[in-house]
Amino acid sequence: MTDLGGSLAVVVVDVQNDFCSPDGTMAGRGLDLEQIPAASANLVRLAEAARAAGVPVVHVRTHHDEDVDSAAWDARYNVPDGAPVPPRNCRPGTWGAEPWAVTDLPGEQVHIKHRYSGFTSPTLEAGLRELGATTLLVCGVATEVCVETTLRDALERDFHVAVVGDASATYARDIHDQAVARMGRHWGLALTTDQAVEAVGRASSSARAGDAAG
Repeated sequence: MTDLGGSLAVVVVDVQNDFCSPDGTMAGRGLDLEQIPAASANLVRLAEAARAAGVPVVHVRTHHDEDVDSAAWDARYNVPDGAPVPPRNCRPGTWGAEPWAVTDLPGEQVHIKHRYSGFTSPTLEAGLRELGATTLLVCGVATEVCVETTLRDALERDFHVAVVGDASATYARDIHDQAVARMGRHWGLALTTDQAVEAVGRASSSARAGDAAG
C-alpha cells in the first residue's frame, strides 16, 4: 500500500439519521439504504482505531432549513414553480440531524455546513490546520455527493486526500463504485477500511518513535 505520510485526520461526512436511518428522510423518498449497515460498521471500526492511535476524528454535518436554503439550492430538485420541495434533510435540532453510528466524543471537532462540501463550513479548514493535519481520510455519506465534494475541495486547499470507500455509502452500488474509482483516479487514493486502519496504526507508531527519539 502507498504510504500516506504526513499528519492524518479522519473526516466523517454527513453520517446522520436522515441520510442513514430507515426512519430518515432519504429512506422516506424510497432510496436504497442497502450499503449503509456495512459502511457504518466500517466507520465505527475506523473511528475507534484512529482514536486509539491518537489520530483526530473530525465530524462534518449538514443542517438545512428555510434560513440557509436559497431559491437556487431548492431549484436543484427541478420541481415546478410553486410546488413544494421534498422534506428538508437534517433540520437543526431534530432527530434527523443527529449523528448515526459514529458520534463525536468530548474534544472532537464538529463542523456544520449547509451545502455539499465540508469546506463550505466556515470552520473546517481552520480546525484541520489547528490540528496540524496534512492528510485526510475522508468517509461518510453520500459517496458521490458530499464525500466526493469535500475530498475534491480538500485537495484544492492542498491537503493530501484518500477516500475510504467501504466506510462510505450512497443509494446505488454502481454510483458508489464509480465515485470511489473516480476519486482514486483523479484526486487521491482510494482505500479500504483495512488499509485506513493500517495507516492510522503506522501514524501512531511513527509518533511514538519520534517521541522516543526526542
